[in-house]
Amino acid sequence: MNKKLLNKFSIGLSLDISIEEYKQIINKYKDYIHSIYFSPPLNSKFQSRKSIHEQFENKENVIKFYEIIKLFRDNNILLDCVLNRPSLSSEDIEENIEVLKDINPDIITCLKNHIDVVKENFSNKEIIYSFNNNFEIGDLKNISKKFDTIVLGKYFLRSPKLIKKVYDSGFKIKLLVNNGCSYNCGGCKNGYENCIETFCKNLDYHTVNYLYALQSFYPYELDRLLDKVEVPIDTIKISNRTDGYEYLDKCLNSYINDLTKDISFKKISDVRLYSRLSCFNKYFDELSSKEINTIKRRINNV
Repeated sequence: MNKKLLNKFSIGLSLDISIEEYKQIINKYKDYIHSIYFSPPLNSKFQSRKSIHEQFENKENVIKFYEIIKLFRDNNILLDCVLNRPSLSSEDIEENIEVLKDINPDIITCLKNHIDVVKENFSNKEIIYSFNNNFEIGDLKNISKKFDTIVLGKYFLRSPKLIKKVYDSGFKIKLLVNNGCSYNCGGCKNGYENCIETFCKNLDYHTVNYLYALQSFYPYELDRLLDKVEVPIDTIKISNRTDGYEYLDKCLNSYINDLTKDISFKKISDVRLYSRLSCFNKYFDELSSKEINTIKRRINNV
């Protein structure tokens, strides 16, 4: 049992995973799962991904959504309702507040512009400052104390001192470990086209192996961070909402049980375990596990 990771992981609700498969996930990893996060089954304004909005247009999937969150609630796993699409307005939230209250989440993840309406309606819930706010350390003094937790990713994953600075400012820490974002992407509000443009620009200065080494986060890197950071890490977010059972099972198992430094890739799905930026997929044949492992040692000073 990996005691460092007990009750730490926040996993995404995927409608591509069946109820029976979720039961298997809970059976295998219940001790490690803190919460399940999801967007509400409402209109496209609430969905960052078109594929998820299309799934919710099917009434059977809406029924399945409620069955899934009931399953997790019955197993004492917290529910995290995510309201973080950049185009979402406070008025949109107000208009659908009864649906959100009926879901009765334990946690709300939202954008900075929505903190007042969220706090007013969910005063006794944990409120998380979404990764989509594109947090930079210079923003710290301007973040409302109505937020309880801040999601950190990118360069924060290799900076225990910056993590401590955020914690010392009065916020709990949630780490997003496998999103694979470019360090200079400019934020999710700019859309996926910006992800592609930034990735291509970065290739003008760095090899694809360097970019993958920098933007991925391996299990041993997480283990090392937890040893080095001087403050508590509340939760660890896994990005998995557009994948099925096999991905989630492999990802959790790897982060919990695999501390091998020299990871090798046999297929694209192996690459996606630690960096979900799909730009890397087209460069799979150029990715060298050996070179990536060497670069990671240099990046991490090991």
